[in-house]
Amino acid sequence: MKKNIIKITIILLVSIVFFLLSINFVFKIPSPTGGYEMITYQVGAGIAVVAGGITALIIFALKKNE
Repeated sequence: MKKNIIKITIILLVSIVFFLLSINFVFKIPSPTGGYEMITYQVGAGIAVVAGGITALIIFALKKNE
């Protein structure tokens, strides 16, 4: 049970980090009214989902090799 919580926490942390990196450095479209356009956050969320999925697959593959 404890290992599953750690794995889920790792996946969430990787997703959050990639979201923040993508909206701050990789892809940002400034809005004329201030802040960023909505597409910036949508792309960031997409990148976070993909990064979380890849992390989950890697964790699953490592568990399968044990």
